[in-house]
Amino acid sequence: MTATDQLFQVIQLTYRAVLCEDAWDVPLEAFSRLVKAERSMIALGDVSGGTILAAYGMSVHACQQIRQQLATACPAWIATIPVGVPTPQTSRISDSEFAKSDLYQKAVRPVDGFYGMVTPLFRVRRRSALFVAGRVRGDRDFQRDDVATAATFVPHLQTALDLRARIAATEQRVAVSERLVPDRGVGLIWLDEDLRPIHADATALKLAGKYLTIQPAGISAAVPQDGQTLFATIARAAILSHSRGRRGAPIAIDGSLCCHLSREWPLPPLSITVVPLDPDVPWMMDAARLVMVLTEEGGKPLAAGAAERLSELTPRERDLVAQLLEGRSLDEAGRHLNISKETARTYLRRVFAKTDTHRQGELIALLRKSGY
Repeated sequence: MTATDQLFQVIQLTYRAVLCEDAWDVPLEAFSRLVKAERSMIALGDVSGGTILAAYGMSVHACQQIRQQLATACPAWIATIPVGVPTPQTSRISDSEFAKSDLYQKAVRPVDGFYGMVTPLFRVRRRSALFVAGRVRGDRDFQRDDVATAATFVPHLQTALDLRARIAATEQRVAVSERLVPDRGVGLIWLDEDLRPIHADATALKLAGKYLTIQPAGISAAVPQDGQTLFATIARAAILSHSRGRRGAPIAIDGSLCCHLSREWPLPPLSITVVPLDPDVPWMMDAARLVMVLTEEGGKPLAAGAAERLSELTPRERDLVAQLLEGRSLDEAGRHLNISKETARTYLRRVFAKTDTHRQGELIALLRKSGY
């Protein structure tokens, strides 16, 4: 089998690994044998953590030591290598300087390595992936034909990783949807680590309407006060997402992760719950970190005792509520009842206090839910 045939086989193995995340060691080993690299790895991650996708000739622990050293104290000669360009270390640093470096002393020397060929596979905001092929101490450096072979292989490796990331993102959405969405009336909006929307399903777009603007740069609410509440809720969920411990830790959803957006009558308020997702999925280069769950079931559930307190409304307060239920504005309701605007506002404040609500839309939704 010629070297070209062997390279073609490596590329085939790489694309096969897309459908099986545990199979990346196979193409990595095949490529390493082709360029006579006794040590190699593909590492995903950032300063706060990462994953060794595949390793050859080294333990995962040894690979993590190298990855951690690169993440926390990456030499300038590696940080400036263009994405997708296989680069022998000797083209960036002399043997004597490399032998004195922390990277060699703390990470490469323990695995009996020396010469290396480094390829950044991607750099996406705070995330990156690195492909490293190395030779043991005493072997000769990588030659031009080795670099050319790597240059042919790397674009296919990048494409395969991108495909797998897309598949994993879809799998994540399906899994979370099955867990969070009990019926078709619930919409989902997915946010990345910068709190920007990366996907919104059809139900979410329909529910959002003109009350929630979903753009690549971010999400905004039509009512400024609602927007402030929404942003505060998203921020709390983001903090919880970053502070979660190990992968698979349970998600605890409480009232601090829920909010409501006002909508014009007869639409009930839009209820939004922001759910933190697992931040430690290795494939999630552009993954969702939060998902916004939208529903129009009438705002927040009845507070304890709210139904009973409806009976505490005075006759004039009930008259005002009846006018609002018919779709009239507060000013229109006041005119119908022959009371001043200030008196109408006073009645409404009392109704809010007695029903534990804060906005007219929320009040109307609560009254309808209670069959008032």
